[in-house]
Amino acid sequence: MKPSLKKKFRIKQLKKILDEKNFFGIYNVTSLDVSKRLELKALFSSSGFDIKVLNNKLLEKNLVQYFNKYQHFTSVTQGFSFLVVPNNSIKKASLEDLKKLFSVLKREKNISFLGAIFNETLVNSTFVNTVLNLKARTTIFSELVGLISSPSTNLCSIIERTSSQTVFILEEKAKV
Repeated sequence: MKPSLKKKFRIKQLKKILDEKNFFGIYNVTSLDVSKRLELKALFSSSGFDIKVLNNKLLEKNLVQYFNKYQHFTSVTQGFSFLVVPNNSIKKASLEDLKKLFSVLKREKNISFLGAIFNETLVNSTFVNTVLNLKARTTIFSELVGLISSPSTNLCSIIERTSSQTVFILEEKAKV
């Protein structure tokens, strides 16, 4: 039995996503009507991502046939799922892009995270929480500038204090 033209197109589209995108996440939705789907599409689009309603069997087949290294990922494709991928405005999803996406998804009560692949690595909810807790780039830069611009005596005293504490610990250890 030959696959239909629509099925061939979906297989080709899914293969292209798996080949070209550095992030794709699978989410489960408890209820999704047309208006909610359009709302989610607009929400994701503003974060730089697209959603694709997922045919679980088709994904499993693609993973097994073309991407053996992701074969264990088939276990997360259950129920009514959708795929989240960076749209064309984002070539490769950065951690900042993912932080925006995850914060949007965290507010949605009827969506649950099933799993994702980021830079060819399977990621789970621990990764999502870690990304959500990352400091913003501007915050890190301002802290770095503050450290560099602080008087050198402060920096020297920190280094000196640390080295004297190390010497004290070593001397105590030698006594024992």
